[in-house]
Amino acid sequence: MWRVERIEPVFSKKEQGTSGLYASRERAEKSRKITRPAVLEMEGRLSLANYWLYHAAFNLDLFMLFYALAYYLLRHDPFLLLLSISILFLLNCWVSLALVIRRTRDIGWSAWCCWLFALPLIGELFMLFIALKPGQRKSNKAGRPNPSYSKAQHRKIAALAVLNTVLVVSLLMLFQPQIQDASRIIATAFLELISRR
Repeated sequence: MWRVERIEPVFSKKEQGTSGLYASRERAEKSRKITRPAVLEMEGRLSLANYWLYHAAFNLDLFMLFYALAYYLLRHDPFLLLLSISILFLLNCWVSLALVIRRTRDIGWSAWCCWLFALPLIGELFMLFIALKPGQRKSNKAGRPNPSYSKAQHRKIAALAVLNTVLVVSLLMLFQPQIQDASRIIATAFLELISRR
């Protein structure tokens, strides 16, 4: 007696997804979502909008908050303050370097160009350039371009960048005595640490 097995149709990944007009709508909506930040990664590309978004949210605001917390919690112990500020500074440099490397790749340049920001005057011009120059819309050696945002999202990111700049400048002016005090404490602790050796 022959045994008949039930045969289930097997669909490929292309067939399983939505096709036609709905598929293009789904792709467009996915591309317009603001992606989760990968601020510590050195690979891939970073669009101009994402650069401003991540730079404002992580590289400025978050680290300013950490620096302020370290100062208020550890200002009575100069060596712990020096240690915490040093760790925060190194992490801040890592995030900055990751953002700059991915941004230079998005423009189509080599990642080695990121070291231009360490040069006096040229570094400031280079940072201004990558903060204003849109990336390549096509794929390059670093990979595909980041998903594009809608015009409304671009306006929100631009508003965030402007507000963030105003906030940072205002805070630096407002807390200038505390910044000078923290610099004095750290410099004294550093000099004492060197003299002990």
